Amino acid sequence: EALGAHGVVSEKRRGSPLSAVAVKTSAGAAAHLPVTQVTNLVRYLKDLKKQNIWIYGASTASINTVEAIDWDREIAIVIGSEGRGLRKLVRETCDDLVSIKLRGQTESLNASVATGILLNTIQTKRSKNT
Repeated sequence: EALGAHGVVSEKRRGSPLSAVAVKTSAGAAAHLPVTQVTNLVRYLKDLKKQNIWIYGASTASINTVEAIDWDREIAIVIGSEGRGLRKLVRETCDDLVSIKLRGQTESLNASVATGILLNTIQTKRSKNT
């Protein structure tokens, strides 16, 4: 919410419910950001694509870094589960994949850290274009 996100979507059967602990941990952001759970994430992503929203999936396997992409369009970012990443069908539904260039020995980041870095970089790049 603090970096301009319009909402958070997760799958009912694979996602955690929005508990009181999660709301408290969000430092108030949950009160200002729509959070929804969908039955079928792939179907939801396909519906977004019909609305001309470009779907980027976060993946360490991508050669496209977050800094190299032109973010001047309507987008949705898909973050996979920690340890497993994006499921195959979700990954194939994305229009493109994006990675965060890591400099150290760490091979991947946890989901919340990756999301924060992606959103901050997107907001920074968009600010430079306006």
